[in-house]
Amino acid sequence: MSIKKTLLLSLTAVVLLFLSNSCEKCKVGNDDTNTGEIVSDVVIYPKGATMTASYNTQLFDGVSTPSDLFEVSFNGGITRVAVDWNSYYILANPMTVKCETEFVRNVSKDTLNGIVRYTVDATTCKLCDQNRSVDNYVMVKKFPISYTVLYIPSVKEI
Repeated sequence: MSIKKTLLLSLTAVVLLFLSNSCEKCKVGNDDTNTGEIVSDVVIYPKGATMTASYNTQLFDGVSTPSDLFEVSFNGGITRVAVDWNSYYILANPMTVKCETEFVRNVSKDTLNGIVRYTVDATTCKLCDQNRSVDNYVMVKKFPISYTVLYIPSVKEI
């Protein structure tokens, strides 16, 4: 083989190797997970886009906040009903994240100390250019209003 061909093949291999590594895409899943005290199989429909900021709260109880701010569905969105505020609260843990993000939401209750912890662990793709705001609404069974609610967001970029 001639030196020119060897040099050309080597250069081509280096360029292909460089391109395959530099174009690696972020692999963030799209399966959000809700665990702990979160009511499963409910779809929450907020009636406004910026309710957490507008009402300056992350705890919606239908008493200190208007009772008609949300509708919910327990059958995948086929029918919507008003929230039963005698049985449930809606919590929000707002975050600004990149365009591709997977969420793991968890609500835990410490009845001994009167604390509810709402954690959201977000895994996001740092290669995404655009940011988006997410309120992370979840429905939980009603707890004593005297409980302290801790909102714990975390973001990991990959």
